[in-house]
Amino acid sequence: MVKQNNMLQALKVARKQSREEEIAQFGHPINHRNVFKNKKKYDRKRDKANEGSSPYLFLQWSINREIYRANLVLFPTKLTK
Repeated sequence: MVKQNNMLQALKVARKQSREEEIAQFGHPINHRNVFKNKKKYDRKRDKANEGSSPYLFLQWSINREIYRANLVLFPTKLTK
């Protein structure tokens, strides 16, 4: 158990030292887990998200419009004549 603790402590020290060296060299820590994604490359998922025309948004808008109209009929206000 003591040997394993020593190994974990050595690993923590090495990671901390590596992180401090990266910060000194680049000014911020480097994320080694993220894969670089080229913004110029075709990406259907990103293009569809940027397009902004989701059929669900139109459906939600039409449902909200119908609810609003029903409320005006059920509960008329001074705005409606």
